[in-house]
Amino acid sequence: MSAEHLPVVGTEDLAAIYAEAVEKYERGEAKHGPFTPATDNRDLLREAESELLDAINYLSMHLLKLRALRDRHGCGCQNCASRKPSGSPCAAKTSTQPPGEGLRLDPGHAGPE
Repeated sequence: MSAEHLPVVGTEDLAAIYAEAVEKYERGEAKHGPFTPATDNRDLLREAESELLDAINYLSMHLLKLRALRDRHGCGCQNCASRKPSGSPCAAKTSTQPPGEGLRLDPGHAGPE
């Protein structure tokens, strides 16, 4: 996919991610109490390392899932993870939209709309 067809990310997209992080923090605070740096004895670096390793595993499994969907479809397209029967034309190749447009980012559907 060429750069001119990549979706543009704006500050509102980043703000939405940061808002999710704050919401997650607030859920943790409600469950475990407020963070008090002077008295908190957790090894935060070790906890962060564990979370990063989890993220690596989840991302690797997601990548393998996308590759399997792409291979099952047989088009070889990097964007195509549609669930069309084998032999159907690639949704990305038959779409009137530029490549990469209309891609959904939710985990339930990784291919073109």
